[in-house]
Amino acid sequence: MKKLLIITMVLTLAFGSAFAQTFKDVPVNHWAYDAVQKISSIGILEGYPDGTFKGMDTVNRYQLTLTVSRTIDYTQQNLIAPLAEKISQLDKKVSSMSSGNTSSASNSEVNALSVRVNKVENSLNQLQSSYELLSYATVKIDELESKVKDMTNSSINQDSISNINTRLARMENENNALLENIQNLSSANTSIQSKLNNVSNETYSNQKEIERINTLLSNLNSKIDMKSDSMSISDVQSKIKALENSIVDIDTNRKDISNIKSSLNTVQSSVDELSKEVEANKKAVAESGNGGVDILDILISVVISAGVAFAFTQFIK
Repeated sequence: MKKLLIITMVLTLAFGSAFAQTFKDVPVNHWAYDAVQKISSIGILEGYPDGTFKGMDTVNRYQLTLTVSRTIDYTQQNLIAPLAEKISQLDKKVSSMSSGNTSSASNSEVNALSVRVNKVENSLNQLQSSYELLSYATVKIDELESKVKDMTNSSINQDSISNINTRLARMENENNALLENIQNLSSANTSIQSKLNNVSNETYSNQKEIERINTLLSNLNSKIDMKSDSMSISDVQSKIKALENSIVDIDTNRKDISNIKSSLNTVQSSVDELSKEVEANKKAVAESGNGGVDILDILISVVISAGVAFAFTQFIK
């Protein structure tokens, strides 16, 4: 019976490992590869139809319940039941030995049976502890799941997350705009600083020019003061009187010039009339055919000369 039990357990593990699923998303070098293969080989957890394990997915209460149920079933069928059977068989042997069949058993067999019974008891105690730990873990998982569910339902929802994301996006845009404004202000500050430097240089140049002009004005004022000191009031009045007399003389000369122009115009008119008369007389003499042309020309010249002399005399007066 003992050999049969051992063969059964070995075959179970062998066939379980042979028929264990190979998941596409759990490579051989993954740190949880052995544990995933072990759990899947004994039927505690199964993969998805697409051949993946999806180890990062969350577990709901139905999946957790199914996993715990399979774990309990596996423990009862493969560990507790065989051990209970072994204990029953050992109890029968001990009972038969205590009923008078001890003559056929040796002390070594009794000692061996005692050792085996102790091992079985230890195994049962370990299984009991594991079962209690599993129950405790199941309760804690349920509590944690309930707390997470309460937190999710009470404080966080999709609208809140969407509003927070919107506010964060708006704040990021405002932050970017502020950074851009700061950069623009920095550039403007640099430009203003440069302009201020130019203005400062120009102001310095203007200040120097103003100082030069003030110096010139001071010198000019000094010269004016010197002139004012050197000239007396009477001299100034005399010069002003002389200037006034000169102005009167200029006005008189201007009037005389105007009268002379008028006299010249009159003389010119008289000369023009005499010239016309001389020309007319020339034509008359030429048409008459007389030989006294030269005498007439002399008379005309004398008349013109007399008229010019008279006009010149009037001009001099």
